[in-house]
Amino acid sequence: MDHKGFGKFVKESREKVGIETREELSRLSKISAPTLFRIEVGKTREPSLNTLRKLATALGISEEEIIRKAGYLPENVSPKELEGYVSAVEDFSDGLTADEIRQVNQYKRFLVDQRGKK
Repeated sequence: MDHKGFGKFVKESREKVGIETREELSRLSKISAPTLFRIEVGKTREPSLNTLRKLATALGISEEEIIRKAGYLPENVSPKELEGYVSAVEDFSDGLTADEIRQVNQYKRFLVDQRGKK
């Protein structure tokens, strides 16, 4: 999902649970209203994992869903792999874009596949 699509998802999720304003979501999530504005209008390319967790809690959705919607988690990651993937994102996300994190994950899968061929 692109960052504009993610922003639309956040806004629709907010409205779905009856949170009428970004200011109210800001209070509930402890995320600044300007940051929420940038997310909802698609100006924030890659929200931090911490921001995503706060949003998930405030919006009553799973961390897995919001991480997938933000584009950090490939669609083919099973729930069993999720915990390890989130941990890897936390470890490697300093300064990396979501696309770079996806590339790291693809390379990891390549290495695992190569190991299986030996």
